[in-house]
Amino acid sequence: MGKDPKKTYHSGMKITPFILSFIFLSWGCENNEQLSVTAPQETDAGKSEQLSDMQIRGDLVYLQNTESPFTGKAQAEYADGQVRAIARFKDGELKGLKRWWPNGATELELEFKKGEVVASDIELYESSSSFVLVPPPAILNLKSVERDSHMAGLIAKHTQGLNSQELRAKVLSHLDQPELKMVLLTPFIMKGISKELESSFYYSIEVSGSADSPRFVITAQASSARAAMIVADLVQHEYEKLHGTGSGQKVEFVKQTLEDLLENSLRKERAIASEMATFKKDQGVPYIEDVKKDLAARKGAYSAELTKIHLEQIKVTSLIRQILSIQKMIDPSPKPVLSDDIALIKKFWEVDAIKNYGDLPELRKTLKNLEQARADFEENYLKTRDKNSTMPPEQDPWMLKNERDLIDVRNAMKGETASAIDDTQKKLKHLVLTKKEFEDELQKVLEESSIIDAIEGTLQNYERQLTAVRKSTDAIHAR
Repeated sequence: MGKDPKKTYHSGMKITPFILSFIFLSWGCENNEQLSVTAPQETDAGKSEQLSDMQIRGDLVYLQNTESPFTGKAQAEYADGQVRAIARFKDGELKGLKRWWPNGATELELEFKKGEVVASDIELYESSSSFVLVPPPAILNLKSVERDSHMAGLIAKHTQGLNSQELRAKVLSHLDQPELKMVLLTPFIMKGISKELESSFYYSIEVSGSADSPRFVITAQASSARAAMIVADLVQHEYEKLHGTGSGQKVEFVKQTLEDLLENSLRKERAIASEMATFKKDQGVPYIEDVKKDLAARKGAYSAELTKIHLEQIKVTSLIRQILSIQKMIDPSPKPVLSDDIALIKKFWEVDAIKNYGDLPELRKTLKNLEQARADFEENYLKTRDKNSTMPPEQDPWMLKNERDLIDVRNAMKGETASAIDDTQKKLKHLVLTKKEFEDELQKVLEESSIIDAIEGTLQNYERQLTAVRKSTDAIHAR
């Protein structure tokens, strides 16, 4: 802690007449500034109305919704319910006013007669003393975010200590020495004002300076410049004594600080780990690596199937293109029909997939055999027939049977060829539908993967936070 020797002084404002006093009182009651610790406070007995319910009509004060000037007490409070001020009225005239500082000390007491102050406090003077807080290395060596957090806690701790009743009690005890007490009370005595030592001074705390080097400013108010200076210096001196600056105490302070930091760091670790577990449970992925492996396997399988289908689709599309080319060559009409001419049908057999389709290989052999047998029969028939016979060979019973067999085989070949063409076209349609199904399933996998990637990103962020906190824990533990 470093002491600031600079002192500043100024005289307080004098009390104004009735109306301005009342307005100032109402304004002061709206002040919500609070200190963290309050002192025991004097209170007036009896029921009090709220100052906010008072109205000024002419030069008199009335309670809202009443016709007669107000007689009684009215008060205002700070935000925590502590009494801020009490005013006494009789027949609508202000007779007395008492106000308290946020720490419970009396701020002023006034008596009025026909709107004029008949007894007043004296002018007040200010003096300031300050010290710079030098944080321990245990805090300064932390990362910026953690350092700021712990610095805020340290500043709050010292602010609370400076505003504590323990410190005020020690300051008051020291000021109760005859010499110092005389300095504070003499200006009041000279004006014939009765004043208790406790209500003869007031001090407040403000924090300024940088985040890494905060300055605590103690501003004291008293009845003289010297009295204000004594109070400001005494508050700082007693606070330094109260929090001790000996080497052993410093070691204990640093040790306690490190223990607090360690516990806080471990608490953060537990909190992050708990958030991770809850997040995994909410997302239904307690073991995200297993989910990722399953998605990767499904994605690979669907991609492989799509590749096979794509290659097969290319082959079938090529076959259909050949078939359509042959069909246009045979019959260029918009809706071609498979010809009955076996010679034209044979053109489709230029496509291997058709030539080897179903029973066509066997039917081609049968057709070849029938045609060869017919040729042989016609040749032998002309050689061996009776010269006097006039019956042509095609009317021979054997030839008639051969012709029927040829017709059956050709019809079967036409049907098989048509089936081959139809199956090729159906196969293409089936491949298109199958490909669509696999593409849909693959899309689902990709969407699931995207969700898992987002979940993994959140978990990785948790992991980074946990790693950073664990490093901080290890560093604090090592210190």
